[in-house]
Amino acid sequence: MVTDDDGGDETAGVAAIPEIVSAPAKPGQDIRRAKTTLQYFGLLIVVVCSISLLGGNIYGAWYAVAFEVSSGQGSSVVTGQVNYAIGTAFSSGEINGEEIENIEEVDYSDWDCNCDETENVMGKTKLLVYLNMLGGLGLIYLARFRRGFDSDLTAKLLLALIAVSLVTVVYFALSFPKAIDDDDGDFSVYDLQQKDPSFYGKAEISTDGGNTVQQAQWTPGPAWIIIFLNTLACILALMSMDYDFSKLIGSID
Repeated sequence: MVTDDDGGDETAGVAAIPEIVSAPAKPGQDIRRAKTTLQYFGLLIVVVCSISLLGGNIYGAWYAVAFEVSSGQGSSVVTGQVNYAIGTAFSSGEINGEEIENIEEVDYSDWDCNCDETENVMGKTKLLVYLNMLGGLGLIYLARFRRGFDSDLTAKLLLALIAVSLVTVVYFALSFPKAIDDDDGDFSVYDLQQKDPSFYGKAEISTDGGNTVQQAQWTPGPAWIIIFLNTLACILALMSMDYDFSKLIGSID
């Protein structure tokens, strides 16, 4: 120990340097931060649902069918695509690279569409999307306008949104291929390609002794994909609340 001339501790007269420690966040700050984050997630859900309903030919397409027919060893090539939005089918095509006509829009409710089954599935899908959107608005209300923060109620709402989103995408995936197959009959893409209705697939067949080749592919569209990703947004929102997912697993057990 270092001492001064009087035998005292030399460091005794030196003021202690205070230790700099960051102050912990106050509970009120944590709640405000959590509510702000949940508002953004609620807004994201509403925007995603709006795009799936109003996104038109591209972003609003729930299902897409593309085909190509070549004959005479490629001397004639016809290509086309049909994008199925929530209330309208958009079709386009080309012959040898030249556009046949502008994108044609056909409403499922038109008398000459013969789209009863398609319209039925799309109508139910639309209702499920509205439920998703209503849940997103409810999340915004709980996070922004409700006094206090009811984490239990908010978590239940997010879990319900996950369930509704999954029901939406699963119902559509199981129902829509059969619907367009029933409506189109012998001219459906599945019958033409000699395949059973499925949500995703591609095929190629030859006719006229190999002189004509038909290729087709059918896939989910952007609208279906973003509704599926809606479940991820809800899971991330739960994680932002530090939700204990073991509760959910325990309830299943």
